[in-house]
Amino acid sequence: MQHAQTVALVESGVYRHFKGNTYHVLGVATDQHGDMFVTYIPQKGSYAHKLSHRPLAMFLESVDKPELSFRGSRFTLESAIDILGPLVMEAIRKETGHEGNSDVVLGVSENTETGERHLVTVTMVNGSPQTLHLRTP
Repeated sequence: MQHAQTVALVESGVYRHFKGNTYHVLGVATDQHGDMFVTYIPQKGSYAHKLSHRPLAMFLESVDKPELSFRGSRFTLESAIDILGPLVMEAIRKETGHEGNSDVVLGVSENTETGERHLVTVTMVNGSPQTLHLRTP
C-alpha cells in the first residue's frame, strides 16, 4: 500500500480500542526517519489526556485475542471529527497570538509501546493545519 493510501486510512476523530478505551486521534505524523505514527490523546488509563503515539502499522493491524473472545481491528473509528484543528488553533494563539504559515508546537508525545518521547509539531499553511511531525527533543 502506498504512503498516501495508508495515511488516508486514519482519519482525525474518535476511535475505540478493542478493549474498550476511547482515543481522540489527531492524525498521522512522520518522524525524521520517515517512519509513520498515529498521534492521539487517550481518554483513560496511564496516558489519559496526554499526547501519545504508536506506529501506524500497529494502529491498523488486526488482533486475535481468543482469551478475550475477540478477533478484529485494534482500533475502530466511531466518529470522524476534526480533533487536530481546534488543538492547533489554541496552540497558535498561545504561542504567537495569530494564525499564519509556520510550524506550531503541540507538545511532547510519548510512544505508548517504547516510552520514547517526541515533540509534536504541525505545519500550518494559510492558517490551516497541514502536516504532523514527530521531532526528537
